[in-house]
Amino acid sequence: MEMDPAGQQVSDTGIAGVIARPPLLFVAALLIGLVSDHLLPLSFRVPRIDLGHRIIPGSLIFVGLALAVAGIRNFSRAKTPVPTTEPTHALVTTGIHGWIRNPISACFSSTAALA
Repeated sequence: MEMDPAGQQVSDTGIAGVIARPPLLFVAALLIGLVSDHLLPLSFRVPRIDLGHRIIPGSLIFVGLALAVAGIRNFSRAKTPVPTTEPTHALVTTGIHGWIRNPISACFSSTAALA
């Protein structure tokens, strides 16, 4: 075990230590929404969505997917793994990572806002 300057033990595993991967969090939020919609239906009628109101959400999903692809491409170029359960090999701060902190989960954030 390594010691930090304060004399405490440091146990760095080299992984992010996240609870769950972003796709799983998105699926969990979607399932919670579906269950709550089934258990607590709305007491008022919701109007149908026409084609014009589908273009904006569709374009947001497309932009989110493009951001995720750009982030994964940057990780591949830096030869660092995308899964958060594996140790990182490099800190990626160029390309799309220079503008957005986590572009890979931006895909799931934009689609979760639409659910």
